[in-house]
Amino acid sequence: MQQQRLTVQPGELILREGDPADCAYLIEAGRVAVRRSSGAQQVQLAVLGAGEWVGEMGVIAEKPRSASVVALEPCTLRRIEPDQLL
Repeated sequence: MQQQRLTVQPGELILREGDPADCAYLIEAGRVAVRRSSGAQQVQLAVLGAGEWVGEMGVIAEKPRSASVVALEPCTLRRIEPDQLL
C-alpha cells in the first residue's frame, strides 16, 4: 500500500482530541505541538519534530485520540495506516 504524504501550514490541526484513531503520522519535516484539553484551556504536552511519530498510541490501543496535534511551522507528514503500523 502506498503511503500518503501530507503538507500542513502553521496553525493547521492535524489530529483532534477525541476523534477516532484511524492512522498515525511520521513527521518528515517541521515541528508540531501536542496539546490536551484541560477545562476550557489547552495544555501543551510536547513539541515533536522530524523523525518522530504522532497518533500511533491511539491506533495501537484502538482508542480515540488522547490529544490534539497542531503544526507549529510548515510540515511534511507521512500518513501510516493501522495495518502498516502494526
